[in-house]
Amino acid sequence: MRLICVVACKAALDSGLRTPERLYSAAFDLLVREALDAHAPAVGAQMIVVSDSLPVRSGGAAVLKAVRTTLKAHTPAGVSCRILHHASRADVNLQVADYCAWAVYPKWERADDRSFRIIADAGIDWVESRLVTAG
Repeated sequence: MRLICVVACKAALDSGLRTPERLYSAAFDLLVREALDAHAPAVGAQMIVVSDSLPVRSGGAAVLKAVRTTLKAHTPAGVSCRILHHASRADVNLQVADYCAWAVYPKWERADDRSFRIIADAGIDWVESRLVTAG
């Protein structure tokens, strides 16, 4: 398993990244580039991106736009891409991602890495990107 975390410290962000559209776009761009560097799909393959159900009224539209724009920019020629939205309670992969994010959050928020160390010791290939400037 490979876990890629993009951590955005809002107080350190350039003012140009403080809108949901710009922040999500920059963060997802880092995430996609790291994932594709690790596992470049072959021509004819299909990439599937799974997200939790997005609340349209509270920023979900901005997230979806950022995801679509970034995927279009980085998807290799000859590779198709699908975006699926599942309720996290119904998708084991999203539950694992939520659990891992829960372990990373206190590491950055409170310098408490106890939960992070527990799952890091499980042999997960960790990659952390910290988003602190304009992209």
